[in-house]
Amino acid sequence: MQVSKELLLDCIGELKAISYINSTPNFSEIGFTNAIEILMQLQFKKQAIVHALDVAIDEVLISNHNRINIYRLLQLWLGYIVTKQSLISVLVAIKDDDNNLLLQITDEVSKAAADNTNYTSPHLLSIKERLNVIGATMQLQSSDEGRCFTITFLIKKQSN
Repeated sequence: MQVSKELLLDCIGELKAISYINSTPNFSEIGFTNAIEILMQLQFKKQAIVHALDVAIDEVLISNHNRINIYRLLQLWLGYIVTKQSLISVLVAIKDDDNNLLLQITDEVSKAAADNTNYTSPHLLSIKERLNVIGATMQLQSSDEGRCFTITFLIKKQSN
């Protein structure tokens, strides 16, 4: 009985955290970088996974519009890759590139060669639709040995 109660409280706490983060269009309360860290922790909480975040641009320089776009693309992509059975690690990097922001997500999978077809699967339609709406592009790149895949989202900078 006590175990069930603790599990229920954990679930309620997790749902509250997810609801809070998902409903935050303004990141000023918790900060953009913290919101991404929380999102990654929530996505990978139940898996043995190494994940890292590298924001190579001052988060103040990212407009609120671009923050929302980056956050939503991250939600969609992490939701997709977390379903992979063979996922080992994830690295998220946000960089400044002249008129664009680069959102790069690299995931290492143990059986990437056999799983490569999933990167063009219908499961990515929601991501492709989002990219069309915001006018962004997506590129996929595999490492030479086929163990890592990097997706790069090129997002046009917008001012606040």
